[in-house]
Amino acid sequence: MCVYNPSGCSSSFRIGSLLLFAVLTLDYLNKKCRVFVLCQVKEMCALHTLNNLFQEREAFNKYELDDICHSLSPNVWINPHKSLLGLGNYDVNVIMAALQRRGYEAIWFDKRKDPKCLNLANIFGFILNVPSDYKLGFVMLPLRRRHWVAIRDICGTYYNLDSKFQSPQLIGRVSENSINLHSLAMCWKQFTL
Repeated sequence: MCVYNPSGCSSSFRIGSLLLFAVLTLDYLNKKCRVFVLCQVKEMCALHTLNNLFQEREAFNKYELDDICHSLSPNVWINPHKSLLGLGNYDVNVIMAALQRRGYEAIWFDKRKDPKCLNLANIFGFILNVPSDYKLGFVMLPLRRRHWVAIRDICGTYYNLDSKFQSPQLIGRVSENSINLHSLAMCWKQFTL
């Protein structure tokens, strides 16, 4: 989905609020840009994706997303929008409501279309729901899960802000208001297969 707003590298790792995040500092046209990724904890990829998208460690928190879940289904004993165990695993409705609270709108994009048809100037970022293998320690379990991932332009460069990575992954630079759409399309296809 696309997220619209209608209205010299170094990396390091830090621990804050029990969340690991990677920081990448860029000097782009003499302005410092910090790019970070909150690393995966429990099944909180939706929370990490939102925070990675907004590049704020506390743009959203678990309690706010749980509150959204309860507002979406107020009188139910088992909430269909999150994990039974309270570990996260939030669905798309929670992400869309969280974006609306910030004044943004999520627009669905058909993965069969060519990403070149997108007007990137109007897009704040991308949120993808991708297949993900499930590991218990070092053991790969035969379960297919889904995982939320953010992609965003920060200081003229697109990054894959996947919380399963230890640092932001460079996709491509924006040059004269148009990113190397081939790089974005390759990343898109990699995630949407």
